Amino acid sequence: MLSLLLTCLRQCVRAQRSICTRCNLHEVKLLWTRQVRAAEVMHPQKKKIRGARQAKASSGAQLATPRRIINSAVHIHASALICTRATYPLHMYMYLYAAATLQKFSLAWYMHIQNQIGRFVAAGACEHVYVWDLRLGEKVQVLSGEKANVTYLAASPNKRQIAAGYDDGTIKTFDLKTSENIATFVGHRSEITCMAYDELGQRLISGSKDTDIIIWDIIAENGVSRLQGHKGVITSVSFMKNNIAISSCTDATLKFWDLDNNHNFETLSHRSEIWGFTLIGNYLIFGSSSPDLVVNKISWKDDDLNCPLQCVKFGTIVRAGKGRVQNLITEGDVLCCYGNDNTVEIFNFLSDSAAETIKKQFRRLNPVKVSNKVKSATLVMGRGGELRVCASLNNNSIELYSMKIDEKSEDPDLLKQLISHGHRSEVRAVCFSSDNLAFATVSGESIKVWSRYVFISIYSSFTVLYQDLNFPLIFRTTLKCICTIESEYSLCVIFVPGDRHLIVGTKSGKLQIVDIAASEIAIEFDAHDSKEVWSVALLPSLFYHSLYGHNLPVLSMDISSDSTLIVTGSADRNIKIWGMDFADCHKSLFAHDDTVTGVAFVPKTHYFFTCGKDGKVKEWDADNFEKIITLPGHAGQAHGCAVSSNGTYLASCGSDKVVRMYERSQEILVLEDEAEEERAKEDELVTGDTTAVQGQKTQALPSRKTVNAEKAAELIIECLDLCEEYEESCANVVPPNPMPPLPLLMQSYKCQNVNEYFIATFKRVRACDFDEALYLLPFSTACKILKILPKLLQSDYQAEMIIKVGLSLIEAHNKPITASKDLLPQIEEIHRLALERISTLRVSCGIINIYGIVCIL
Repeated sequence: MLSLLLTCLRQCVRAQRSICTRCNLHEVKLLWTRQVRAAEVMHPQKKKIRGARQAKASSGAQLATPRRIINSAVHIHASALICTRATYPLHMYMYLYAAATLQKFSLAWYMHIQNQIGRFVAAGACEHVYVWDLRLGEKVQVLSGEKANVTYLAASPNKRQIAAGYDDGTIKTFDLKTSENIATFVGHRSEITCMAYDELGQRLISGSKDTDIIIWDIIAENGVSRLQGHKGVITSVSFMKNNIAISSCTDATLKFWDLDNNHNFETLSHRSEIWGFTLIGNYLIFGSSSPDLVVNKISWKDDDLNCPLQCVKFGTIVRAGKGRVQNLITEGDVLCCYGNDNTVEIFNFLSDSAAETIKKQFRRLNPVKVSNKVKSATLVMGRGGELRVCASLNNNSIELYSMKIDEKSEDPDLLKQLISHGHRSEVRAVCFSSDNLAFATVSGESIKVWSRYVFISIYSSFTVLYQDLNFPLIFRTTLKCICTIESEYSLCVIFVPGDRHLIVGTKSGKLQIVDIAASEIAIEFDAHDSKEVWSVALLPSLFYHSLYGHNLPVLSMDISSDSTLIVTGSADRNIKIWGMDFADCHKSLFAHDDTVTGVAFVPKTHYFFTCGKDGKVKEWDADNFEKIITLPGHAGQAHGCAVSSNGTYLASCGSDKVVRMYERSQEILVLEDEAEEERAKEDELVTGDTTAVQGQKTQALPSRKTVNAEKAAELIIECLDLCEEYEESCANVVPPNPMPPLPLLMQSYKCQNVNEYFIATFKRVRACDFDEALYLLPFSTACKILKILPKLLQSDYQAEMIIKVGLSLIEAHNKPITASKDLLPQIEEIHRLALERISTLRVSCGIINIYGIVCIL
């Protein structure tokens, strides 16, 4: 039996079949045990055999042999495909390895998994961050984002946390051990262009296109200060010793900041835009629009407090690459720089303080030649002087190189390429197989077939239960490429019935028939005399209608499953719904802000999806002529969309080299609620305001108005109103009548009095929204809180948070508070109690530390 199974498995692997040729997969049962979750695949043939054996039919019909049954089962198991019924909201989606289409696509090394250096790399993928195992070439971790695309990554010094900057100005920090979002910082008004941690990993400095620089406290999860002075895009930032920060900008300046008083004490000017800098030893090296690197030597001055350092030009380094410098990075004594070409130049810094020339101080190593333009690069030093260079390229791939740092340096060796996880160019079309287990995509260079689920054997070898012919298997979700065929520029694709072949239309007017099992183009012929083949459809019969009405060319169309409606999309940004019986136009709808590129009906319904060059994907009702929902789309243009035959899955592709997969949920969707949410998104509070204090001049606060901050402010106001109502009801009680019971909201927080409820409300506010929520409070509410703070400080509970509330309110409403005679006694009382509580906390910390030292000794 086992030899028969291995023979069938060997035949299946040799044929490289991805779909069972004898029957379709109809049912999946999940079996839960104490130790493992197993999946039993039920075949229609197996059910017939089992039912016939149980009934013991005497009709004389011969049952299928065990050999045929096992062969069919092996086909299913070897296909690496299975369908499940997991339910997700419609707006949640999975997607394939995303592209490096942003202006600054960053990589970040870390050594958390198995404490191995240089094996794992993090890369931005649309709104997510993917962590790749460069040894296995697989994705091992996903740090989930929301809607904005990742523009920059920075790793903490201990390589246990990573900060991700997004194109909406948001910064998120993640724990690489748990994949959880630690904190969210909202302070910038536009795309994050650069970030850097300090030596201890306790602070983060960020720069953006809004010309501002913000210092963030990672532990307290809030902004410390906002540095303003640049007049262009911030290109690079970094911390120095003595609490000094450096920033470069496209305004051709490089500034030094004293973080003790947020003062710019030194500015270096250059003749062209500065695109990046780095520190190595006592040298500051920056690159500009010119191909050379400028080296400046830093010397410290102890006698000058206003300008504690001096930066003097030491020389220039001539680059081999052409064009401007894109970024500079360092790892130990190694300097790396890259521009807009495919060359990564590497220099070794020789720590000789007596060197008088650049050639004696920096030694040029052999450059790394990658296969395409470099978008981002990172370095890591290994044992024995080994240097590894990892680069993300413009063609949606990652390459890893290794070289030795010695006097006789050899050419770098290519260790790994991540190229099979996505297309090298924009994805033009997508289609599903008939059983919804796979889908195909085409682009300018290749045709790819992807699986949605994969089976994994529980044991190292197959264990066959002869009675039921079951395989002990588990399955996991995957979007893995199972087949890649090199081809010319393709524009459309469709599965042939049976799902063994694909029909592909190319830009040169050819039709290609692709054999999926052999991973090759079986037949190719000219179909349209060197003109583009924009669409391919399979029809059982032909039915002709002439439809007139669009002002510009029609680029997409689809017919409903009952053949009663046809929807067309055009370059005039409209979609038209036509009747198939009389070829009349039922309705014309303005669908997208740009050309409509894709239309797809949901099977057995009159719902359909559209996509356009505005990057959005929308669902419509063809009977009521209404828009149902707008889904998160692509960063660039959306080229096409497809719906699975069961209507559960939707796939879209675009110019950002991304294929997005949506899954239908069981939730009821209300059109009025969706329309209200879309209007709320348009009027969202994230408008770029840097302060929310009414009646005062704009302050340079390290925060920004957000929806969460406004909700927190409303929560505090509701807390104060509820406390006032309860205190009034208590004051009206005449003894010996009992006191009124606590409100239900206070009881839900398990609070015994008003003060505990007040503190519990402030504890519910996230640290990253705490300051901004207090700035949003009106002056009348701030006065009420300041009058309550002395009572809270006397209770000696949560003194740190209470003092922080008082300081933030006094900072936000400084002028009205100092001008009010009624609040001055309250401020003096808060000041006295705050000093007492701080002294008590200081003494307590000292006693704890002394006790710890004694225990260690």
